[in-house]
Amino acid sequence: MWQNAYDLAQEKHSGAIRQLVDEFTQREMAIRDELQSRADTAIEHLREDVEMQNERLQMCEDQKRNAEAQERETKRQLATVEDQNRRLQQELNDAKRELDGLTTELSQ
Repeated sequence: MWQNAYDLAQEKHSGAIRQLVDEFTQREMAIRDELQSRADTAIEHLREDVEMQNERLQMCEDQKRNAEAQERETKRQLATVEDQNRRLQQELNDAKRELDGLTTELSQ
């Protein structure tokens, strides 16, 4: 009789422990699922942010290349204009000397 009562009490106690373990396991799994879902969402957002930043970086690099090309073209054009100005200045100086020479000849 005592053994039977002990066995029943132990079985009841074991059943309560199994129930607590099952509840704990279910809660743990739910928490893990929630954390995994949050992590997956955060990772996806980070991937989207990285992709967007990469696109922005590519646009900036394209703009930089375009600006550098414009700068080179502007410098080339400036050099051409400066060269033309030097030639025109030289022609003007030559014309002034010739005019001065003619003026001197006429005054003599």
